Amino acid sequence: MTTIRPLMAVIALAGALFAGSVQAVMVQVVGLFPGAAIVIIEGRQVMLKVGNTGPGGVKLLSVDGTRAVLQVNGQAREFPLSRQISNGYKESSKKTIKIFRDNDGHYYVKALVNGRLADMVVDTGATAVGMSSKHANALGVEYKNGEPIAISTASGQVRGFLVQLKSVSIDGLTVRNVDAAIHEGDFPSIILLGMSFLRKVKMRDEGDVMYLEAKY
Repeated sequence: MTTIRPLMAVIALAGALFAGSVQAVMVQVVGLFPGAAIVIIEGRQVMLKVGNTGPGGVKLLSVDGTRAVLQVNGQAREFPLSRQISNGYKESSKKTIKIFRDNDGHYYVKALVNGRLADMVVDTGATAVGMSSKHANALGVEYKNGEPIAISTASGQVRGFLVQLKSVSIDGLTVRNVDAAIHEGDFPSIILLGMSFLRKVKMRDEGDVMYLEAKY
């Protein structure tokens, strides 16, 4: 009996320390999207897709319209959308972001277009953000109310519409009132992050890393 009690005390202490370490991970869900969530982990805002792991080993297991299920320190926990956040998104105080060049030589980013998740590729040759009508419909952009325009492509001119997006946000770097050219059809296959966004931020390319920084 004299050897069991100290051992049990050590086990109890270890359990208390483990419980403390679980509580020490500060997690807040501030945005919910189909198959993804924006999460603040220890003060750092990240976007996670289902199955992906973020800082501190926090993994997004599932998401619906009201909550996200995250694995924190090996335990699955439910996190409702934070009441402190309006419109499902909170801008980060971080004003400089970096984007790593992909193997194909392009810079790909995940962005919020009018508050909705979208994949984009940086294109300094595009005068405006460019997307297909398929993308516009998925993002809820009412492009047919925009200005009719002719868009030049490698195959010739196609009909399109010029609209103004309320906002485009990349990891908390937000630009408002961004012009976008909507191509009718399925082209381009990925949304182009053009100069209507890029000229409103400071941009520098350092080899395989591109830095975007708010001007103000």
